[in-house]
Amino acid sequence: KVKCGVCGYGMVRSGRKNPKYRCITGKFIESSGCANNEISEEHLEEIIIEGIKKQIALQEKNEKRMKKLTAQKRICEKDINNRIKQLEQSIEKMSKRKFELCRQYIDDQDKARFTLATKEVDSKIASLKVSIDQLKQSHLLKSQPVKSFNPLSVIDNVDSLNSLDKHLVDELVREIKV
Repeated sequence: KVKCGVCGYGMVRSGRKNPKYRCITGKFIESSGCANNEISEEHLEEIIIEGIKKQIALQEKNEKRMKKLTAQKRICEKDINNRIKQLEQSIEKMSKRKFELCRQYIDDQDKARFTLATKEVDSKIASLKVSIDQLKQSHLLKSQPVKSFNPLSVIDNVDSLNSLDKHLVDELVREIKV
């Protein structure tokens, strides 16, 4: 997994007491531009641990942001639901108005006035229904779950992260370029 940041080829681990990673590509491919880059395993581990700790801090910040977004989303959903209820109540009032118009028509027999008033009420009801549909559609879009993924959950205790093991590196590190 440890690769040279210059040529991109894998680096070779050498030494038992003070292991180091070294790029030997320059010995075999002159055009690679590598000059035997090397880094001690201890220093490499320190860099990786520091990087993981930074990622954990970012993840914690993102989780706080996600909680805030979820709370805002709930408030927005509540507002949308309240507005839908208001519009539905307006439709109910308009329907009652239409019923009243029918009663007046029966009493007055003024067809022109009845037709005009009925069309007006029907138009308002249709407009309210469109508004409800638009709110419901926006509600559907906003009600998509807010997803949070934490790849750093493989670490039990951040404060005690002082060394790396194979499992941890395999889970968190795709490749290391030096």
